[in-house]
Amino acid sequence: MAQLEAKFTWEPQSRALFATFSFRHLIDDEIRRKLSRGLPTKILLTALVRREDGGQPVSTTYQSCTITWHVWEEMYRLEVSRPNFPTVTRHWTPTLNGVLRRCGEAQQLLIADSAQLPNGQTVYLDATLRINPISEELLGK
Repeated sequence: MAQLEAKFTWEPQSRALFATFSFRHLIDDEIRRKLSRGLPTKILLTALVRREDGGQPVSTTYQSCTITWHVWEEMYRLEVSRPNFPTVTRHWTPTLNGVLRRCGEAQQLLIADSAQLPNGQTVYLDATLRINPISEELLGK
């Protein structure tokens, strides 16, 4: 289990807590090779926000990124979904570094709001990274 350092930011206007952190180093060479094969690859980050006492989570969050290498365009197409954006955002990038910048980092990821987390509490983020997760429906088959 790897420990990551996160920067937490409280935004007074929206009364929300955001986290910024990188998990690029968890995307190993095998996964990087898969990204250039043309088949869609999904990188799913899920996280639980816990108080210092480690009890029940106070909130959950996620970042989902689907990456597809388009041979004819010689570009990666990225579809990113996050809780603080109402729709999927789409990006194109010609480099693996561009993929890792958008899909191997969480930038200002919404993790909690003031109703879930009162001021002055210490919090921890327990994150899980999954590559091409299998849906419950497919797993059942």
